[in-house]
Amino acid sequence: MVFRILARFIVVGFILYSSNLCSRALRTQAQTQKQKEAAPSPQELYERLSASVFIVESLDAAGTVVSKGSAVAVARGEVVTNRHVIEDGVSWRLKRGNNTWPATITHLDPDHDLCQLKAEGLAAPPVTVRSSETLAVGERVYAIGSPEGLELTLSEGLISGLREFEKARIIQTSAAISPGSSGGGLFDAQGHFIGITTFYIKEGQNLNFALPGEWVSALAKRESAGKNGPKGESPASQAFVWFELGNRAQDARAYERAIRAFQKAIQLKSDFAPAWCDLGVAYADLDRNADAIKAYQECVRLEPLLGVGAWYNLAIAYSKLGRYDDAIKADQEAIRMKPDDSDAWNNIGNACDSLGRTADASKAYQEVIRLKPDDSSAWANLCAAYGKSERYPQAIKACQEAIRLKPDDADSWHNLCAGHANSGHNADAIKACQEAIRLRPDFALAWYGLGVCYEQQGDRSKVTQVYEKLKQVNPELADQFFREVVLP
Repeated sequence: MVFRILARFIVVGFILYSSNLCSRALRTQAQTQKQKEAAPSPQELYERLSASVFIVESLDAAGTVVSKGSAVAVARGEVVTNRHVIEDGVSWRLKRGNNTWPATITHLDPDHDLCQLKAEGLAAPPVTVRSSETLAVGERVYAIGSPEGLELTLSEGLISGLREFEKARIIQTSAAISPGSSGGGLFDAQGHFIGITTFYIKEGQNLNFALPGEWVSALAKRESAGKNGPKGESPASQAFVWFELGNRAQDARAYERAIRAFQKAIQLKSDFAPAWCDLGVAYADLDRNADAIKAYQECVRLEPLLGVGAWYNLAIAYSKLGRYDDAIKADQEAIRMKPDDSDAWNNIGNACDSLGRTADASKAYQEVIRLKPDDSSAWANLCAAYGKSERYPQAIKACQEAIRLKPDDADSWHNLCAGHANSGHNADAIKACQEAIRLRPDFALAWYGLGVCYEQQGDRSKVTQVYEKLKQVNPELADQFFREVVLP
């Protein structure tokens, strides 16, 4: 008796990509800036950079200070601070020690929470801006500002994250930032200005991040503030805050809270593609795949080039709902953007296998192996696909390669058993099934295959032993074994 291959293809675990990864694929990752000269000491940096940082005060109509923050010199007589620092005032001034300079607003960027001020007679060295494209997580950074009005305070930390937003990278930092630090400078280890420090308190969370230096550079190119005052909400800026809260909730596996935060970000900024993408991830984590699909679809509609992650996640959601043709199309879009994406090729193989298109599945797994020759799961999947196509010699070779790469893979040993049995190599099949059982003693399919091999040998005693074992590990499969192997 020859038995059909009892193999289940190995599905490589799905990975949901967040927009932090998706949007990074929009552009080629810039290389971390290399600095050949020795890094100055923190004392040297402070001595050099503190001359460019000031206190900024907002005053009401009576001349009373209503809020304080920090500001950084970006040009002769001009500084940049956060818009929210100056929004409650009707007049403004810069301060250092006993010196003050009256200031006027020249440019506003409410979407990015930035404001540029001009102060006559202010002589301060402008900072040198470094683009966020060149930053890397783990870099040492220094914040200089005026927390709680304490003038020119230095804090040290690391870049702890880089968040894609508005085609730039907002900087998360472990450097201490507190009220009054808003509008101050964040500098790298060489003293280059990399961002305006910002502090929010929202929903009981402290968000320490800096707005990227290129936004500051672009501020002077905007239309002047004119008669437009600083009052009013900044929906895009608040959308980012909610987006960040969503990411924090996601990291804490508080998925319902993450969904609410991403939805709030989208309400404030409906074209916020990364928020749509991460909303899809949160839905998927709760197995709400229909909702995830809608979110991913909106993400790729807004920004088709957001990255392979959005298309890849969309394909996963389709697969979980049995929409394999749609899943294949989404993975093909991911591959169009990134031809060497082995995960997308693997998912195409899984989807084709689910549709019974074993020849197409084999081709997809072969592509995975071309890209990652040492991927044992891809070899195991290829073995299963060949077996289902009754290409047993090829299945045997693929299983042997999978086992060479991962000797303790019980599934591949079982598939090797099936390949040998269907090729008439009964002794080899028995050895392979026995190894699968040694690795996984309750492996019911391997016991079934072993029993079939014993039946082919005419060893009815061992067939009975296998039947008794199957009754312990899988009674339903034992009944099938009794009908198809024991009774005949």
